[in-house]
Amino acid sequence: MISRFARTTRADDLQSVIRSARLRWRLRVVLHGAAVVIAVALAILLLGAVGVEQLRYDPIAVIAARVLVVLAFIIAAAWLLARPLMRRLPDDQVALYLEEHEPSLEMALLSAVE
Repeated sequence: MISRFARTTRADDLQSVIRSARLRWRLRVVLHGAAVVIAVALAILLLGAVGVEQLRYDPIAVIAARVLVVLAFIIAAAWLLARPLMRRLPDDQVALYLEEHEPSLEMALLSAVE
């Protein structure tokens, strides 16, 4: 017979594993999003520099390029960083993710979550 304390400890351990997996998933999302945002920012910055050069450094073109680069950076950061981080992952989805990446669990975590 399993005592109530043992069940609580197992449930706490399971929640701890899921919490740490969720944190690692969020870190992966942040790192991936930051890398893509930096690449997009560099591409937009390069396009802005080429555009300003083509317009012979006209003051209006320089200001427009600055505004467009900042707006593109903000939009890319919001779309690629903030939006994925606002999504809430249910425990069963985290357990499925863990089982897909660690086949030795053999459905133990997913059945424990259910």
